[in-house]
Amino acid sequence: MQKREQERFPAEERVELNLDGEVLRCRLRNIAPAGCMLACDCEEKLVGRDVSVTLLEGIVPEGRIVWQTEGYVGVRFYRDLGKVTVDYFRVANLMVLGDCEPVDVFGRPLPPLSRNVG
Repeated sequence: MQKREQERFPAEERVELNLDGEVLRCRLRNIAPAGCMLACDCEEKLVGRDVSVTLLEGIVPEGRIVWQTEGYVGVRFYRDLGKVTVDYFRVANLMVLGDCEPVDVFGRPLPPLSRNVG
């Protein structure tokens, strides 16, 4: 069993994978501060390629594709995402399971999540 440095959280969001000007529309399957797993339709070998991932408007971490299997890629970010960004996707995933309103640590409502990228 592979030991992971960080906990990964399930996610279900549309994102964009940017490869040297080419944009692939993908689905975020899980996220951690150090990287993410994306479901993408791409038959081209991508391992080792430098990429950026448009998670939300203004949140576009850069990284490298470190693994690829049929229909999925793993991206390792060059700089860890902040806790707030990871928690944003955790809350979005929890909202699918219930109808609770997400709030920050002070009880203030969080802004609505945008389902569309770009």
